[in-house]
Amino acid sequence: MKPERTIRGRVAVVGIGETAYYKHGQAPEPEVTLALRAILRACEDAGLDPRRIDGFASYSNDRNDPSRLAAALGLPELRFSNMQWGGGGGGGSAAVGNAAAAIAAGYADCVVVFRTIEPVANLCASGVFKRFPRLRFATIEAGIGWVAWLLDAMDEAYRKHHFWVRPKLDKLPSEYFREHGFASFQEDPAGLAHAESTGLVDCFMWGNDYPHHEGTWPHSAEAIERTMGDLSDGARAKVLGLNAARLFGFPVRSA
Repeated sequence: MKPERTIRGRVAVVGIGETAYYKHGQAPEPEVTLALRAILRACEDAGLDPRRIDGFASYSNDRNDPSRLAAALGLPELRFSNMQWGGGGGGGSAAVGNAAAAIAAGYADCVVVFRTIEPVANLCASGVFKRFPRLRFATIEAGIGWVAWLLDAMDEAYRKHHFWVRPKLDKLPSEYFREHGFASFQEDPAGLAHAESTGLVDCFMWGNDYPHHEGTWPHSAEAIERTMGDLSDGARAKVLGLNAARLFGFPVRSA
């Protein structure tokens, strides 16, 4: 038998937590306080004792030192910490990937990831799309496997915390994403597997990330066939170009 070469089914995102969004330098509390509050909210969302956390992953020069967070949370053991350096939209997904790899490899059991999907949640729950109905946004080079889960998590939080959630929205956060949001990727079989069944095929955009080494060029055609074989022809056309044309206003020739 060939050895198992995937981590599918072995790791999962189990909770999400956030704090209010502030412009740079305008938060009324220290960043580490906000980070700790977000961690505790994520643990509450997951039904998880915070003392089970044994790892941290982040990106882009995060100033929240893992040792300081571990001490503040009273963690009995810190087994893994990782900082994904470098810019670009892939930083957030890289931090999630590092956390997943650490769990799959046995280095940790429960890893907290910082600075990943917070901007999407803030946009979809802020009421900004009611004020600016023509506004569109996209996450670039951050993958798509997390999108369906995030939409479910946002809707669940909005429903269960409806007594105190602000602002009150006319639609669910997931509906705002489907109407206004896009997400780009290079290779993401997990996200593509559920793109049609979750109604997200109109939101996903493929790119080959030329000339970066993590992209698919010069083997893009092979990558497309390898990962999009289960998509319908219409869905594949949207993901490969029509969605991007709609977002950026590019003209499309009729067949």
